[in-house]
Amino acid sequence: MRIAGIWGIENTRADAPYKITARAVQQLQEGVKQSFDLLLTHDAPAEAYPFGGSALITQIIRTKHPKIHLFGHVHPIHGRHEFSVADSLTKSLVLKDVSFGKDGSEGLVGTMGLLEWKDPLSKIEIVSEDWLKQMHFRNWEQVRAEPIAA
Repeated sequence: MRIAGIWGIENTRADAPYKITARAVQQLQEGVKQSFDLLLTHDAPAEAYPFGGSALITQIIRTKHPKIHLFGHVHPIHGRHEFSVADSLTKSLVLKDVSFGKDGSEGLVGTMGLLEWKDPLSKIEIVSEDWLKQMHFRNWEQVRAEPIAA
């Protein structure tokens, strides 16, 4: 499995230290001669996520064709985690941030995914187990998952 990543946000102030630059994207595209399987980014791809996103990340998806793209920065929309760039086979998924919500009462469902790598039928499933629903800001250290049976 080949993994590549680019950190940052494209559409932010010009002097932001976390701004994605065209140069960083060019380095990723030229420095990695072959395609990669998994792309990790902070920002969403433009045209896939309905609000904002990065045209530079969309460009990477269209030129490198990763099978799966995981991103954060934004939130799932009404429980929807999967988005895709038009005319691309890449599955882009947003993972919910570990913020516990504005009032600290949200659980952690959607903050992680389980990747099953069976090329070419690879997939990622968003984890929504009950123990994640129970984890909140004040109790996350005490909640323990039961062992998974083999």
